[in-house]
Amino acid sequence: MPGAHLLPGFDHDQVHFTVPKGSVYRIFVMNHRVHHRGQLTVYLRMCGQPVPGLDGPSADEPM
Repeated sequence: MPGAHLLPGFDHDQVHFTVPKGSVYRIFVMNHRVHHRGQLTVYLRMCGQPVPGLDGPSADEPM
């Protein structure tokens, strides 16, 4: 690992994670997307704007 010599007490043989990198990436991206979707909806509601359906219908959209 580049720069590992800068980490005091870093053990190169110790396992830190057992989840595949692809799964970690997918979970991080989904959580990040959900976080920003929540920020957007709160901002739009505070501005008095209707919230569009982002991943399905919104409560602000007419049925």
